[in-house]
Amino acid sequence: MLQGLGVGRHPPKGEVTADRPRDLVLALADDPGVRERCAAVRSDVAGEGGAARAADLIEAELPGPSAAGDVRA
Repeated sequence: MLQGLGVGRHPPKGEVTADRPRDLVLALADDPGVRERCAAVRSDVAGEGGAARAADLIEAELPGPSAAGDVRA
């Protein structure tokens, strides 16, 4: 998904070495296009209500307390 958004890379399994993740992160950090796309994604997320909205959507899907008054800790 991150690769599809242009803000991450997913190397093929056979190409992963001990240094590969570091190299990928450094390449992403140095890429001005990635910075621009990150800013756009950040703006989109904020426009949708950000983390607070995400939490509300998740909590809305969780089961509530039972009729007997059980409360989950």
